[in-house]
Amino acid sequence: MKSSAKRPARKGTRRSAAPGRVITATEAARSFSALLDRVQHRGEVFIVERGGTVACEIAPVGPPSFRLADLAALLASGPRPDPEYWNELDRLVRDQAPVAPSPWEH
Repeated sequence: MKSSAKRPARKGTRRSAAPGRVITATEAARSFSALLDRVQHRGEVFIVERGGTVACEIAPVGPPSFRLADLAALLASGPRPDPEYWNELDRLVRDQAPVAPSPWEH
């Protein structure tokens, strides 16, 4: 892959928080296998530009940043539903139409 100088972001483009080497879409297409090797094995990050505008970022996949435990903590930290909410929920469950029996069950 040829070396490209880093170019400043143009107005209206988004740059990643992770620093990356800027390459053109043509460079990426011509050496895609080598590019993926560098991302996967060396952890490199590439910013791909098309026509001078940032098109995408190719970066290693990291571990999930949001786990089930995080969801539980988020839900526990939120506001509690008021009694009117629970009353409405009870009414909706009570008033829903019955589900037809399954033809697959005997």
